[in-house]
Amino acid sequence: MAFTRTTSSGGGKTAVFYGLLLLIQELITNPVHGVKDLPTTPVILIVTPLIALGNTQVSSLTTTNNRAYQTEQAAEIANLNIKAIAVHSDSVQAAQAEGRDLLDEVRRCEWSVSDPT
Repeated sequence: MAFTRTTSSGGGKTAVFYGLLLLIQELITNPVHGVKDLPTTPVILIVTPLIALGNTQVSSLTTTNNRAYQTEQAAEIANLNIKAIAVHSDSVQAAQAEGRDLLDEVRRCEWSVSDPT
């Protein structure tokens, strides 16, 4: 029997990815007997079809200037200090202008959440 669930925009689908990242970070900080082989630098890679959607996902984790940060829960997310980046032609070019190689930074796991849109 197959089970399908659909949720509209803002329904919390992306929270599943962030929840997994936070769980791994917690287990690294506070090991639990029997849990081993955790990545030392956990990274979540989220692929979206639209640049704007990728920017929104990253913005929800990294800025306090959006509507989501009007809630206490969103403010707690900001305090988790998750590094997130949306990777697209504009962000790659902006990094190059600063003398950085954004794609190499993603490969080296310098970002907790990477969204290559």
